[in-house]
Order: sequence, then C-alpha cells, then structure tokens
Amino acid sequence: MAAHKQHKSPINRSILIGCGGLIVVLSLLLSLHTRSAFSNALYEQYNARLRDVITAVEHCADADDLRECIQKGESSPKRDELQKTINRFVDDFELVYLYIVIPKDTPDGTIISVVSSTSAEEVAAGDGEDWPILYDCSDEYTREQVQPYLDAWDAEDTVFFEDVSDYGDCYTGCRPLRDSSGETIALIGADYLIDDVRDTVSGYVLRSVMMIVGVCALFGALLALWLRRNVTRPIRALEQSALRFARMTHDVKDAADLSLDTDMEASSEVKLLIDAMVQLSREMKDQVENAAEVENYAKEMEEENQRLTEKAEAAIKIAELTQSVTALLTNMPGMTSSKDVETGKYLACNQTFAEFANRRSPEAVIGLTDRDIFDEATAAKFAEDDKKALSMDSPHSFYEEVLDAAGNQREFQTTRLKFTDTTGRLCTLCMRLDYTELMRVKRETAEAKEAYEKAQNASNMYSHIAQALSANYAYLYYVDLETEEYVEYLNASEDRAATENHGGGFFAVVCARQSEQIVHPEDREYFRQEFTKENVLRVLAESDAFTLTYRHLIDGETSYVTLRATRMQDDAGHIFVGINNNQDVEARSELTGLYMEPALHVRGKELLHEHPEGWCMIAIDLEHFKLFNEWYGREAGDELLRQIGERLARVETETEGLACYMGQDDFALLAPYDEESVNRLFDGIHEMIMEHGTSVGFMPAFGVCMTDGKNGVEELLDRAAQASQHAKEDYHHRIRIFEEAMYQKTERDYQILSDFQQALQDHELFINLQPQCEVESGKVIGAESLVRWKKADGSMVSPGIFVPVLEQYGFVTDLDQFVWEEVCAWQKSWIDGGHTPLPISVNVSQIDIFTIDVPAYFDLLLWKYKLPVDVIKIEITESAYVGDGAVADTVRRLREKGFLVLMDDFGSGYSSLNMLRTLNVDIIKLDAKFLRMNSDDLKGVHILESIVGMAKSMEAPIIVEGVETEEETEFIKKLGCRYVQGYRFYRPMLVPDFEALIGDENNIDTSGFSL
Repeated sequence: MAAHKQHKSPINRSILIGCGGLIVVLSLLLSLHTRSAFSNALYEQYNARLRDVITAVEHCADADDLRECIQKGESSPKRDELQKTINRFVDDFELVYLYIVIPKDTPDGTIISVVSSTSAEEVAAGDGEDWPILYDCSDEYTREQVQPYLDAWDAEDTVFFEDVSDYGDCYTGCRPLRDSSGETIALIGADYLIDDVRDTVSGYVLRSVMMIVGVCALFGALLALWLRRNVTRPIRALEQSALRFARMTHDVKDAADLSLDTDMEASSEVKLLIDAMVQLSREMKDQVENAAEVENYAKEMEEENQRLTEKAEAAIKIAELTQSVTALLTNMPGMTSSKDVETGKYLACNQTFAEFANRRSPEAVIGLTDRDIFDEATAAKFAEDDKKALSMDSPHSFYEEVLDAAGNQREFQTTRLKFTDTTGRLCTLCMRLDYTELMRVKRETAEAKEAYEKAQNASNMYSHIAQALSANYAYLYYVDLETEEYVEYLNASEDRAATENHGGGFFAVVCARQSEQIVHPEDREYFRQEFTKENVLRVLAESDAFTLTYRHLIDGETSYVTLRATRMQDDAGHIFVGINNNQDVEARSELTGLYMEPALHVRGKELLHEHPEGWCMIAIDLEHFKLFNEWYGREAGDELLRQIGERLARVETETEGLACYMGQDDFALLAPYDEESVNRLFDGIHEMIMEHGTSVGFMPAFGVCMTDGKNGVEELLDRAAQASQHAKEDYHHRIRIFEEAMYQKTERDYQILSDFQQALQDHELFINLQPQCEVESGKVIGAESLVRWKKADGSMVSPGIFVPVLEQYGFVTDLDQFVWEEVCAWQKSWIDGGHTPLPISVNVSQIDIFTIDVPAYFDLLLWKYKLPVDVIKIEITESAYVGDGAVADTVRRLREKGFLVLMDDFGSGYSSLNMLRTLNVDIIKLDAKFLRMNSDDLKGVHILESIVGMAKSMEAPIIVEGVETEEETEFIKKLGCRYVQGYRFYRPMLVPDFEALIGDENNIDTSGFSL
C-alpha cells in the first residue's frame, strides 16, 4: 500500500498541472481576445456617436458667417445661436466638451476657441459663462498637444485621438469646418472622458474574464475527470501489476499475483464531485421548471387581465355607443331605428318609430325583435329588407306604403344600410322619411343619396341646435344656403312652449318680416343693408361668426338684440342664425372690467354718429394666448388680461372713446385716430407680455381701420380684424392699417371657396397620378395622387392658387376626402378588372388630423371598397410632425392598422437628430430642393449626405422626389437612394395614361420598398 500511494501522487499531479496550465493558457488567450473585441466595438460606438454630433454641429454652423466673426473678432447672431445649439448638444449627447477651435502652428502651441460649450453641470456649479469669441487657450496646451489638431486641419473626414491636457484626458473626435469656397476655417471637436471609456472597457473585460475563467475551470474539471477515468487508472493498474511481477521474481506466493489489476472504480473524491454535480444539476432543473411554471402562471394571469380589460372596455364602448346611437336616432327626422343583425333585436330608435311600433317610448322597443312587435307578414317583410341591405355595399333605398300606429296609410321613402359598430358588431340602420316632404326639400333624381347624407348629418345638426338653444337664443333658424329653406326654432318661455316651424326664402321672407314688424324704424335700412346672404357669407369666409346688433320695437318698447350667424361644423351648406334679446348693453367683463361686445355695437353706433370722421376702430389680438396660458399658467394669463383691460380703460377715459373685451384674447377700441397714441398703446401691451418672457410668439397684433363717415360699427370691426390677421403674418410690422387690397384678397379667397364647392358638385376636380420608380431599372413601384381643377370653360386652376386658400380657411379636408375617395374607387375598379395593383400615395394634412379621425376614415374607405390595406400609402408632410402629439398618435394608429406611412418633404427645414429619434414612419420622401446642388458645392453635398444618412439610420427606404435631369439621377445613385419620382422619369398623368403604363407588367415592380 505504501508503494501504491508513493506512485499515485506524481501521475495525478501531472494531470492536474497539465489541466491547470491549459486552463490558464485558454483563459489568457480568450481574455486578450475579448478585451480587444470589446475595446474595438466600444471605440467604434464612441466613434459613431462623436461623428453624429460633429455632423449635427456642421449642419447647424454657417461657416461663412463664422469666418467673418473670426476675421473681425466679433460675434454675430448666427454665432450666438450656434453657441446655444452647442450648449444644448453637449448635454443631449452626454459629452464632456464640444467646441470649434483654431490651432496655430507656433512654437508655443496656441489654440484659440471660437465656440466652446457650457454644459448644464457647469451652469449648476456656477460656471455658466460662455467663452467670448477667439478665446485664447494657449496657456493650457503644449506644442505636442496641439499637433493632433494640426494633423486634422486638412483631413477629409473625422479624426479620432486621445487628447491629454490640463482639462483632463479625453477621447476626441475632430473634423475640419470648411466655408463655401472649401477652405478650412476651424475644427469641430467633441470629447468623451477617456477614464469613462477605459472604465467601460475594463468593466466589460473583468466580467468577461470572470465568465471565461469559470467556463475554463468547469472544462478543466471535466477534462481531469475524463483523464482520470480513461488514462490515469489504466496506467496505475499497469504500474501495480509490474511491481507485483517484480516482487514475484523474488518470491512468488500466489498465481493471482500475475493477474493485471484493471479496477476502474472511481475514487471517493470523484464520486463526491460527481454526486455534487448531479445534485446541482437536479436543483437547477427544479429551479428552471419552477421558474417556467411561475412565468406561465404570470403569463396566464396577464392574458386573463387583458381579457377582462378588453371586456370592460367593450362594455364601456357598448354603453357609449348605445347612448350615442340613441341620441342620434332620437334627433333624426322621420322614423329611425337600429338593429343587431345576429339577434334581430332593436338597439335604439326614436319616438316616431316607437309610436309606429305601438309603444310608449323608445326604451320599450329596445331588446325586442320584429316578430315581438309586428304581425308575421310585416316581420317577414322587414327581414327580407334587412337581408337585401346586408347584401349591398351601398344604402338600400326604396319607396313603400306604411301603416302608422293609428292604421293610416302613408307613403315613405325607406333607406336601410349596414354598418359595424366600434365593438365589431354588425348592425342595420333603417330611416323612413315622408315622401312628399323629401320631394319638397330636394327635387332631384338622387333621392336615396340625399336621404342617406341627410341622415349622416343629422347628429351634427341637432347637436348644434341643442348648443344654440342652450345659449338662450329667443329665435333660432337653421338655413339651407342653396335653397334658402329654413327651420325656425322658438325657445320655450313663460307664455309659450318651444316650437319648430318650416319655411322657405329665408333672407327674403325673414328679413322682410323682421324689418317691417319688429326692427326699430331707425335701424331698418341698416338692418336691410347688412343682413344679406352675400354679406353674411363674406364675413363667415374669414371669421367664426357674423354679428349684428340693432333695436327691436315690440308693443312700443325698445330693446337691443344681437343677431349672430355661424356655420355648422363640417357643413358648408347650412348656417345657424340666432337672435338673442337678453343682451345687457351695460354689462361689463368681471375679468377685465371693460364693456362686453353688445356695448360696442350700441354705444359704438352712438359715438360714430357724433364723430363720423377722424376716429378709428382698433382690433387687438394676443397671438398664441392659449399657449401663453400653458407656459406661464392660467393665473398669469388672467392677470395679463386684467392689466390690458386697465390700460384700455385709461385710454377710454382719456379719449372719451369706447374699449370692449370681445372674449378670449380679443379686445376692441373705438377712439380718435392718433398714430403716436396707437404706438404707445402697442408698446405698453407688448411690455406687459415681455415681463413673462422674451418670446415674440406672444406679441400682440393691432388692426386699425379709420372711419370715413359711412362705416358702421360692424364694418369697422370686420375690417380691423382683417388688418390684425395680416399683422400676425409679419413680426416686424405688428400694427397694420386696413387697406382695400386686404378686402380684395378676402373677396378673391371667398370666390375661390365658393367656386370650389360648386366644382365638387359639377365634377370639375379630378386626379392625376405621378409614377414612383426604382432608379436602376426604371420600373414603376407605385404613384402619388395629385388633384387638378378644370373649369367648365376649359381653363385650369393651379393647385398653388386654390390649395393654400383651402388650407387657410380650413376647407382642405373636403379636397383631401375627395382625392381619397377617387383613389380608392379607381383601385377597386382596377383590381376588379383583374389587374395587378400598385400602392398609391394620398396626402394627409395636419388640418385633416385635427378635423376628422383619419385612421377610422381610411378604415371605412377600405371597407366600403373592399380593398387590402397595402394599396394605399399615407403621406404626411414633415412640418406636421413638429411639436404635435396628435399627429404622432395618428401615425402610430395608421401603422398599427397596416398602412405604410411616408414623411413627405423630409429635410425641408425641421429635420433634427432628436426628431428622427422619436419618429416612426415607414418611408421617407426627400425634399426636391436638395437636388439643385451640384457636386462642386461641398457643403451642400455634405448636408445632403448627412440627411440621407439620418434617414437611413431609421432603416426606412428613401424616395427622392423632383428628379429632373440625368446628372441628378446619377447623383442619387451615388448617394445610395433606390427610389425616385420626377420629370426625369414620368410627369403627372391622367388615370387612363397611367393604366396604359402599368397595364404592361414589364413596366412594373411589385416587390415593394426596401433599403
């Protein structure tokens, strides 16, 4: 045994030493490789981040202006703005320094700082002073420290090096800043602390080495076990047999001594190690299984919670939907009802239908079926009508004879249509209108279409009626502008109930009746001149309401009333005219202490009678006042209005004029005209605003209109308001005197709006399609839809004329909805003809997003025309994204529904690194103006390359629009952009020409957009 133990140790020791050495070597090699890999990857990451921020600074810097600053030794507004930008960038990119410097090749190693950042940390520490231009840093740098900057002076791209100075050891990125002639004027530098970089590398390496050593140790242990079992034991057995054989030659005691000992059982140490490893693996397996069970349970609970949440939301939606549908149907004219298709039960109806069903109220009908209410024949007929409506994509309209609750026979026009509510439930809507009433209101051939549209607008109409009546109007008229037919609503009072009357010829009948019967004799001519259809529409084209204050004479008593006309939202064909006889001329605003608007019309008229000339009306508008309240608080906003009221009250007293608070952020002043006094008043109000901040975005706008002896208060106020709108367009001239040209522009705009409405009805608008192509093959991959207007006389109206007017007055949504409908209708016909579809882009404006639910509207269009989602692309201009959460939310919802969303006009002036970080679009359209650059314009080329690089960083394909020449095409290829749109390939074309082009499948590419 002693001999056996003596020979056991060297073999095991050799095995252990070999395995240990192998582990050490492997650990060392892997650690060195890991350190190199992590270090290279991290430095590449820092290089990319430094390159991005330097590119951003280069994009923001005006090198020519900076060169002049360096030559003069003086700052400039652009240099100061660049200083602010660099101060912001140094924190946004988590840098230690960001600067623009000039190294001097001198023995003492001079560096002059042109712009150097001041971080938020420095400001917090009390060191918030920006260095002046040409700040001399020569004392802090040696000749050796300046040398890397000198080497970078003529570099073509960013140079990276370690910078050791009194400011600390930094990792630096440096790139030349060149002016328009290509001459380097300075260097853009950005620094990270090298200790941070090294600590990051060391941290990664330490964790990696620990992991590698652990893995190698485990590998070594397993290798030692394998060698012990397969190598060490056979050698030990052979060694013991040889020893016994040697002893046998001296003293053979037993033949068994000659046998070879091949005992392969593991030692107790190995058994313990194996048992421990097996136990450890079992415990790990149990933990993994337990963790999996917990995860599955948590996932099941999360799914259950999600199901419960969805059920709760669905229940809320159903409740809201029931309420809204009930309110809608209750206020619809005629007999209306809604049913669940699956159960056949009524969901909602109005009182007229309840009476038709011989029930006391709509609530008694809800939940019943036709068979519960009507006889077998009627129920069967209704079921057949529903079946017909469900089989049609459009409303099912027809005429029928219907017995009312009393058994009287009446003729009705019935419209049935199907719809899907917000919970996904399929429903039918039934509307019955009296045949004679329908023919009287609209004598055209498209009765079904008009009935359907009237039903769609009913909820809007009655919502406005309810709001108007709640405003305490004594009389309210709902007027059709085309036919001048009206509905008169008289509010309830002590001596009468609320009533509803119908009539025709509103402006002729009502005007004549009002002027002859109740308008004060002294105001009749004024009333007849002002309250005309043309004048009302002219005012409504540029403002929210038309107002007219005059006197009523009833039973010998005189009272002042205010007539107010407003448009319906989303309905240019109707107006509301309300007359309120409860106006208190002496009423003053509790907030400002000034008279309210009624006093302006009454007292102002008296002042103008006394002073027909030499006076003026001043309309005062505080721009972006809602934003002022959000920035500085509502209390600050109210205090500002009180201060302005006090200032105007003093002017009112000094001039013996009249100052009024018109509501919200609007004031009006009627006073003798004096230019110096007007300027003082403007400066005083401006100073009040500047006490809260220096932003020019809150500056007041003054519109001034002088009297000529003939103007009425309403006309003066209207023209002063027009002048104030023009003042808003120019921050250098915030006081504008009314000129006739302003009125003429308004007249032209109104004529365009009027012609546009008629053009929609007369089908003068149509779409063109401009192909989008793959640049290498020239094949068509899609198209953009463009609108055109051709009048009946053959003349064309340029989109550059009518589109801005529609946008200014908020009617562009009507145009966009027309284009969307036309594109979807054409895609439907093209697909039904057996052709291969290509995606067509349609434009969505910011006004569209504020006006309608764009994702829901496109859902409806796709359902209506049975189109797949990938045949429509949505283009939203880049400027719409800036600072608006509603647009970003709309983009998110559109993409969730499967629509491709394009950012149009990218690079037109709003692009930034921060913007790209938050945007979420599929395709980017590059603004065409960048294609006007040539290859000799190095700065322009760098800017364009930076923009393309930013776009590609989003992993979004790029369409370059406006490509007109072969040189531009080659330039695009060099930039790596794959898709183009422009005259170089195709001009906008009529739909038949586009069909002929893509009808040949050799001309199209259906593979979609990719990088």
